[in-house]
Amino acid sequence: MEARVSGRRLAIAAGAALLAALALRLVWPGGSGLPSERPIPADGRPATEATSSHDAALPRPRGWTTTGDDAATGPPVDWSEFLARSSLRDAAIDGEVRVDDAGRVVADLGLRRLFDQLLSLVGELDPRSIRRLLADLVAQRHGADVAREVLAIFDRYVDYLAAVSDARLAAISDLRERHDRIRALRRDRLGDALAEAFFAADEALAEHTLARIEIARDRTLDADTRAARLAALDADAPSAIREARRDAALADLLAEQQRQFEALAIDPATRAAERAAVFGPAAAARLAAVEAAEAAWQGRLVDYARAAASIRADPALDATARAAALDAERARRFDEAERRRVASLEAAGLMPDPRD
Repeated sequence: MEARVSGRRLAIAAGAALLAALALRLVWPGGSGLPSERPIPADGRPATEATSSHDAALPRPRGWTTTGDDAATGPPVDWSEFLARSSLRDAAIDGEVRVDDAGRVVADLGLRRLFDQLLSLVGELDPRSIRRLLADLVAQRHGADVAREVLAIFDRYVDYLAAVSDARLAAISDLRERHDRIRALRRDRLGDALAEAFFAADEALAEHTLARIEIARDRTLDADTRAARLAALDADAPSAIREARRDAALADLLAEQQRQFEALAIDPATRAAERAAVFGPAAAARLAAVEAAEAAWQGRLVDYARAAASIRADPALDATARAAALDAERARRFDEAERRRVASLEAAGLMPDPRD
């Protein structure tokens, strides 16, 4: 019987297996059982991105003005052209903004999803423009007052992400301590109500996972008792936790299958057959398409990295000529949206090794 994999779950699983370094993952990394937020400092940049001339080259759309600082009340900006060329060009805007009967913003997981999706444009838009995009999207539907309220919540959320980056939580080996630290950090930066609204589901799943780990590590239990306690814990878990565990298990299964494919150099036809046997033909076809697109993109990046290395090593070029040659090489190989992505990867030190 074909495995039932929704488009959203498939995207999560494919990203975990094929795009782990770049994709937003909704499952937890490394089998740790604890969530991790993407580190974005208060100015909206990736923590690894250095201040450089790249910032000045980041685009602002037609209609942008630098007059005034209030993004919720400035003149309207035409975002359609930019979005049509951005990494979100084929995606619907995720999440939503809800207001209550009094017209106040309801902070919930839908609002956090909206923030996360727009923050994925870091590297394609400068931080101020991302904030303005959010304000314009909200104001178009709900008006300037709601947009200002949403921006206030957004600013607190970005401040929280910056604090996560600064705290270096991944260096904490004790899972319970890491969970407690990030939980306290959320309440310190977001307040109790907003932290609960944005992260209650994540924290419930983390607590459940920690409980499973504690049972699994309890050496006083024999195998049968351990299995019975784990089964009882899962049976008592809310449906949302059981569904999240199924998503994580699916992603782990797919990632392990992908590692085996790579280690054994399995050909595409065999990969498709193996995936179809586990996930069903439709899911296998979509995974193959994702894999092929990513392989093609990585190949283009390697080719460019080799050409760029040759240009940088050319002793006949001075700094001006070298920069012009690199610009020309990017323009020859990539469209405008891809050039922004390449510039972001270069600034973050994430380009492939040209010797590969």
